[in-house]
Amino acid sequence: MDQGAIINNKIQTYKLIIAYDGTKYYGWQKQDGGNAFIWIGGVADTLIRSFKKVFLKEISILGASRTDKGVHAHGQVARIRTILDLDPTKIMTAWNYHLPSDITIKSASKAADLFNPRKDVKQKTYTYRLFTEYPDPFIGRFGWLYPFIKAVDINTLKKVLALYVGKHDFSSFCRYQEAKSPIKIIDSIEFVYEKTSTPSYLITIKGPSFAHHQI
Repeated sequence: MDQGAIINNKIQTYKLIIAYDGTKYYGWQKQDGGNAFIWIGGVADTLIRSFKKVFLKEISILGASRTDKGVHAHGQVARIRTILDLDPTKIMTAWNYHLPSDITIKSASKAADLFNPRKDVKQKTYTYRLFTEYPDPFIGRFGWLYPFIKAVDINTLKKVLALYVGKHDFSSFCRYQEAKSPIKIIDSIEFVYEKTSTPSYLITIKGPSFAHHQI
């Protein structure tokens, strides 16, 4: 642990921006059970274990989104709380050094005590990639191969996607009945073609919040 760390009675709150390749993880959320030496669990589990290894203290962690198994993130916003009063830059440097290569803390800063990444969020962005050709193996895990896309009427598909923009009841799209309202707002849906070395279609969906499995 950094000898310059200060321990006091006041809980410190930090905001993190985290990127991760979610291929081997069971989503973001902390999971229960398992052998700590061989069990992967969620991304949050790995962050908690590595923080304790580096700083010898426990943390609580809350993410803005509970991404599902295999989902990746460019900018997951998270909050951690700890009794350690640390310089955010030192947190990021030391913590990243002990994290696996598929998780990176992109930024760290001190936050207000009442900061809540789940409630304070203004907009979330989900992106889905449809490969039209067999992708390079280095990027294949970040999309879905759909070779029959050429048989799809793209203009009709765009019109259908546009129907979901706005405020709607998404009960039929949720995996289970939630305690919160299934009425959600989708700000925008973009459907674009990217002509790269591996051509693909990109669907980008933005909104303030989404129901479980809605997207």
